[in-house]
Amino acid sequence: MKRYVLLLVLFLLGSLAWAQKKPVLSSPVARQSGSDIYIDYSIQMEYGVVCNLAVYLSCDGGRHFQKTPLKQVTGDVGIITESGKKTIVWHVMKEESALTGDDLVFKVNVERFWKRTDLEEPTPAPQPVVKETKPKKEKTPAKPAILVAPTVGVMPGISFGLMAGWAGSKVGVYGKFRSNFVSAGTSYNCTSDGRSDGGYIWTSGKTKVSNMSITAGVMLPVGGMVYPYAGVGFAKRDLAWEDTQGDWARVTDASASGIGLEAGVLLRFGLFGLHAGVNTGAFKYIGVDAGVALFF
Repeated sequence: MKRYVLLLVLFLLGSLAWAQKKPVLSSPVARQSGSDIYIDYSIQMEYGVVCNLAVYLSCDGGRHFQKTPLKQVTGDVGIITESGKKTIVWHVMKEESALTGDDLVFKVNVERFWKRTDLEEPTPAPQPVVKETKPKKEKTPAKPAILVAPTVGVMPGISFGLMAGWAGSKVGVYGKFRSNFVSAGTSYNCTSDGRSDGGYIWTSGKTKVSNMSITAGVMLPVGGMVYPYAGVGFAKRDLAWEDTQGDWARVTDASASGIGLEAGVLLRFGLFGLHAGVNTGAFKYIGVDAGVALFF
């Protein structure tokens, strides 16, 4: 009989000693960062003890806590195996439960604890949360194509022409011809004040203008659809007056012949495009041209 009494006493003393090994928690301290709330606390527990922690929320200053713990929490929550300072992160915007007050108080509670039976087995390290990121879509460069673009010049005077070339994925080349297809055949020269080699010219009132330019250059694709271009070549513009004898005189100071320069931009939309640019002939006049483009 005494033997059983002794065993009972030893069992009760062992149970009491084990009950004193419950982990001890400090009062949690909450701080906000962005849309998340960080809950700092510390825990003290004996070697070999494992506990399961949960976080409860009170919206009335701690008088009443919700019956179920918060779900959208990460960090030092759930299974805890070591003592020390801990931090729990509550993702407020993801929590389904509604907040009915603004005096928030948090309670970190030991749901259960137990003694590990296999201390040789290492505690699994917490796995980092890997955010899925969608790969960035890289811009696909436009496919190389043959370019054919009818052109209309609107300054000075109306002229027509054709732009043709190769639109590569990194660089392109082109050539352009434009003219009003008017012949400016003249017999002699004069100036805009009426002076000529033989004195003064008496005009009939008739005039004609001949425009022509031929250029070549390069284009550079930008973003797959924008092609800035620039070219150099030869340009000529002749203004002619008819005299009372039916002969034509070239007005030298209103005409130009020499180097031609141009610059513009071409916009590509698949197999179609638009282009516009400015040009000059011998730096004496400025012209504007535009048109559509086809890619093959």
